[in-house]
Amino acid sequence: MIDGLVHKIAVLCKDYHVIRTIDELFICSDAIPSWWTEATTGSAYYSERMNNVYGWVEGIKQHAPDQLNRILESVATQLADDERISESDRNYLRERIAQLEKFTHQPLLEATTQIAIANSFELDQHLDRIRKAIDVDPELAVGSTKELVESVLKTVLVGFGEDIGNDDFPKLLKRAQKLLKLDPSEVNPNAKGVDVIKRTLSNLGQIVSGISELRNYYGTGHGKVQKSGISPRHARLVVGAGATLATFLMETFELHQSSDSLDGSPQSD
Repeated sequence: MIDGLVHKIAVLCKDYHVIRTIDELFICSDAIPSWWTEATTGSAYYSERMNNVYGWVEGIKQHAPDQLNRILESVATQLADDERISESDRNYLRERIAQLEKFTHQPLLEATTQIAIANSFELDQHLDRIRKAIDVDPELAVGSTKELVESVLKTVLVGFGEDIGNDDFPKLLKRAQKLLKLDPSEVNPNAKGVDVIKRTLSNLGQIVSGISELRNYYGTGHGKVQKSGISPRHARLVVGAGATLATFLMETFELHQSSDSLDGSPQSD
């Protein structure tokens, strides 16, 4: 079943994508860029784009075999949502996705846990890869920043035993803020600079909203193929804001795990 799905993905990528957007399909599905390897299971008769897909699959098998089904499911889902592809091919993908879900027996929460960022060290690794992409592929950097912040929010929810559900990006932030005691309405009224703290925490939502909207306009995702024209300068702004927010949320989450006294006011480290 997996081999057939991989071949179909490779054929569709040959017909509808270029190397850069094939890479984006896998990276947006949480494959790590360094996982890609030269394909040995492809064929000399296959196109460069098809062999690129096989290179991703082989690399995932080598570095994270337990994540292969989930990543393939994500890539197939992105292709199934691409209206350029024929309805028959999209239906084929949907059928294989449904079979894959039954085969892996993975409930939603467990699958989501796998794509979440585990800790600050792992977060820094992801941020380093995103920063390296700013000058060579600013669209990818913007799209990856949104996915990174969203993964951190999911980490927080999963860490508190919450069901992630189908909430959008801003709603995930609101839920995470409450769990981390960063809700502006719950700030200790006796804290120094309480008004400034409330205003700052309220602005977190604006950062999330801005990153999400810029990703929709300029970033990767949603089957985009054409470059948006965003400059590295603007991508660097988005990445910087997202990195600051993601780091703050992750550090607060880790601090919360070792202390129950946080109330949204500044704490000494």
